Amino acid sequence: MPGSGAGPSPDRLLIGSEGTLGVISRAWMRLQPRPKFRAGASVRFGTFFAAARAVRAIAQAGLYPLNCRILDPQEAYNTGAADGSAAVVVLGFESGDHAPDAWMARALECCADHGGPSRPPSPGTGSKASMTK
Repeated sequence: MPGSGAGPSPDRLLIGSEGTLGVISRAWMRLQPRPKFRAGASVRFGTFFAAARAVRAIAQAGLYPLNCRILDPQEAYNTGAADGSAAVVVLGFESGDHAPDAWMARALECCADHGGPSRPPSPGTGSKASMTK
């Protein structure tokens, strides 16, 4: 709803993707090669707040993961990532020219410092860990 009853705002006729009279005449796009190396893990935490502290530590470490998401216990249960008793941090790294092992190892150290498992999860133990090339 407009802020006043004076009718449509004239600048909104041309500005933005919702402008009715504007025409997109030029666009550009930057392409990057597909990553060759990927690493991913999910880490269980006793509470959502412990998971949040781990995510903050990962961000402050300057790791810049491709994916770093917290699932609260209910969302983890709804998505099948956990049984509803734990929060889950989902981590992912990828690179086009080298394996992201060091990044993942440092991220898992940050998780361990804040209540996650003290060593990387092994496949088949309920947590997913994968490295693909």
